[in-house]
Amino acid sequence: MKTTYLVNQEQPDGSVCLAVVSSREWRTVVERNKQLPLDQQRYFVIDYITESSEIDRMVIETTAEDYRVWHKEHMASERNRRLGNAYQFVALDALRRGTDGFEYIQEDILSDEQLEEIVCNQMILEDLRLKLAEWRPWANDLLDMYLLGNQRSCSSVIAEKYGVSDRVVRKYKRQLEDFIKNFLEGVPF
Repeated sequence: MKTTYLVNQEQPDGSVCLAVVSSREWRTVVERNKQLPLDQQRYFVIDYITESSEIDRMVIETTAEDYRVWHKEHMASERNRRLGNAYQFVALDALRRGTDGFEYIQEDILSDEQLEEIVCNQMILEDLRLKLAEWRPWANDLLDMYLLGNQRSCSSVIAEKYGVSDRVVRKYKRQLEDFIKNFLEGVPF
């Protein structure tokens, strides 16, 4: 990779234009720049030019405003490049091994209808939890056990937590199931 340095230089006729300088001259400009106040400092941007198989790096002096625009874009590009390395892009029609052989990845993506159903179910569950909390102190704990698939083995846990017998917990279960059935009858589907 070849690096070219372009800095503003005053010409014999008094005009200022970009001129190619050596790396040593460019470093001298940068060292002097460090001593200058902000309003007098010089700014440089970096650009890459690709021709055939070679890449040329251009360091170009520019205005403070152009530098700020370039720097903002450059930092965003660098951030996106770094973050992009953490992700892998896969085509939706790519195959993956599933439980029943190979499946298309797009089959796992939720449709709008599925997403709407999930959101509605979540809202119904939240409403049910509010009603259960108003109804009985043990109701949400018992519902949690049901949702975890522990309706058969939860009696001793609930009995111990609320200081009641297993028989009373069985009664709680019937009450909870009836309450949920009545609640769901009032939910529009």
